[in-house]
Amino acid sequence: MAHIEIHALSVKLAGTFEAHVFFPEQEVEKAEEKFPVLWMIHEDGTGTFDLMRHAALMEKIAEEKKMFVIAPMISHSLATNMAFGTKNEEFLVEECPEIFRFLYPVSEKKEDNYIFGIHTGAYGAVKLAMKHPDVYAGCFAVNGELDIAGRCKDSKNREAGFRHQSEESLKAVFGDLDRVSGGQEDIYHLAGKAKIRIELLCSTKLDRYKDNKRLEEADTFVTLTGVDKTEYFQQIEEMIQAGADKIIR
Repeated sequence: MAHIEIHALSVKLAGTFEAHVFFPEQEVEKAEEKFPVLWMIHEDGTGTFDLMRHAALMEKIAEEKKMFVIAPMISHSLATNMAFGTKNEEFLVEECPEIFRFLYPVSEKKEDNYIFGIHTGAYGAVKLAMKHPDVYAGCFAVNGELDIAGRCKDSKNREAGFRHQSEESLKAVFGDLDRVSGGQEDIYHLAGKAKIRIELLCSTKLDRYKDNKRLEEADTFVTLTGVDKTEYFQQIEEMIQAGADKIIR
């Protein structure tokens, strides 16, 4: 089993980025075909820390599914082409896959590419899946903070739901915060427009469960599994494994 940390140049990010790659080394060495990929979008502001907590599980999924798991670092961007900053959505959807297809035998086929995220990373994963159904075969999200647009619209509590964002940093990401809701960065506005399978797994004990339920009700391709668990590490890992088993063929 291989776990490699990579630093490479990105034009879209205007600099070097870090990514972690997991893959079944022996399978890759002897195979001639290309491998499917599970792309991981980390939680806002956590980067490598969020990934390394789940490194053992990423190795397990890569080994079990005979696939690559690739986790590029995108800092505080919420997987968005920032209004005042880097083009993170374009990086994740276009440039990053091209880089790794050059480095490794990973498939460019839609049916071989999946995406997932946890918490605010789930927002990024679901948004990218909905906006780019030609790129991904499916998506799963764990305890997703999905109503980012709604939080931006709430002028009195904009920072309350973000551990790693201030109002000014949110403006750098989205521009006019009053216009996020109903736009292309609003998951609920995107719902129902793309036919892509999305599995949501969320603790029923969290306030955000109702936001996950709302998305399921808005899109027939979205399925929500309510989990009677909290946010303890082991339980989150169980949900990640369940999501991978549900969405990856």
